[in-house]
Amino acid sequence: MKRDPMQQHLTPLLQRHYQRGCRDFYIAFSGGVDSYVLLLSCVEAIKGFSDARLTALHVHHGLSQNADEWLAHAARLCQQLHVAFDFRRVAVQQGNRTSTEAAAREVRYAALKAMSADNGVVLLGQHQDDQLETFLLQLKRGAGPTGLSGMPAEYTDEDGRTWCRPFLQVTRAQIEEYARDTVHGWIEDESNQDEQYDRNFLRLRIIPALRQRWPGIASAVTRSAQLCADQQQLLDEVSAEKIQPVRMQDGGLSIEQLLVMSDIWRHQLIRFWLSELGLPMPSQQLLIQLKQDLLLAKPDADPLLCWQGIAFRRYRHTLYVTRIQNDNHDTALLKGDWHSGIEIESLRLRYRIILDSAYSNPPQFRFAPVPANLMCRWHPQGFSKPFQQWCKQWGVAAWQRQTLTGIWLQDELAGLLINAACLPNYMAHTETLAPLREIQVQIIESTCGNNLPAPLPHIRGIAAKPEYE
Repeated sequence: MKRDPMQQHLTPLLQRHYQRGCRDFYIAFSGGVDSYVLLLSCVEAIKGFSDARLTALHVHHGLSQNADEWLAHAARLCQQLHVAFDFRRVAVQQGNRTSTEAAAREVRYAALKAMSADNGVVLLGQHQDDQLETFLLQLKRGAGPTGLSGMPAEYTDEDGRTWCRPFLQVTRAQIEEYARDTVHGWIEDESNQDEQYDRNFLRLRIIPALRQRWPGIASAVTRSAQLCADQQQLLDEVSAEKIQPVRMQDGGLSIEQLLVMSDIWRHQLIRFWLSELGLPMPSQQLLIQLKQDLLLAKPDADPLLCWQGIAFRRYRHTLYVTRIQNDNHDTALLKGDWHSGIEIESLRLRYRIILDSAYSNPPQFRFAPVPANLMCRWHPQGFSKPFQQWCKQWGVAAWQRQTLTGIWLQDELAGLLINAACLPNYMAHTETLAPLREIQVQIIESTCGNNLPAPLPHIRGIAAKPEYE
């Protein structure tokens, strides 16, 4: 094999991350020509780092009748190259407003995350021509600077995992020329010739005409994408300061503060807020509708605006956003025992509950939501009233109640898991309440994604010092 011309793009990247302590490097390896050349180049480049580990990751989407053959080819090639190999089979579920491409991309990245270490580096094979396609697709959608920035050369996710695209300055022609001089083969995905997919239509019909007219268009667009990214970074820095007086303690945005802003800044801060939460960017039309339907709604209204799997809500002069999820409120015991600690996933929170060792036969508690009209009393001498009234007093909106979990013994509510404590329900019988006094509760993690901060900050401490009428 001739001297690897791709290493000039790889070696400095690997060295930089190696010097910061990274030892786990991964390649998203479909078996196509781009990831094939990336794999061969990494095999050579990684030799300069003695204790670095290289693993190829393959995702079996099941969309092609050749998917099994591609998996076998990827595994066989990695064996020949003495590269560690891992793979996942995924199911691509296309939604009503989600393309097959987008759905496949979402499950593919989820699978790559599952197969890679949190602090590792995942290398992706996208190149300069892919960046041109991405730019044109975003332009077609009417995107702003964020979308026109294209694919970043490098970014770090919330788990500390770094995603790198070392070939964004390399053309498809250069990659194919390099591949033709190698002794191994690569797979050809037949779907790449299907022009019903927008990206393929651009690649096969539009971009060749653009290149014929303007041969340097790909490198010019790459520069434009970088300029957009630079401008967006500056805007984000200003937005991070400007959003502070607008952001409420529980993560929502003050409607009063939003309404005194110009439309341009209000739209920008809402987009910035959503980007912080990892949520999709709304269109201009949606932001206009958001103002009319939620921000200008009557104070006692309970408006709801749903869009692309998220819901905007208003409660007590605050704007919230939640993911639309299946409201399956059943809870499940995960593992462990009462004395070493039962772990339960309870309404998108994961708890560890430990019961005093004096109970040789622990009661058969179950964990489930509390009906809105159930009468509850949280102090021996306190008042009783429906659960929804307690939530109103605590400042918990109806759609936030899913983060609060009841502890039930048979059909009687014994207590409430609220933040990292257990609040006894003094409407229950004495024998039902007795074990609760010996319970220790720990929140292991929030599993509610971008739904809400958990525990809910504005009711923190309520279990220790409940307020009574």
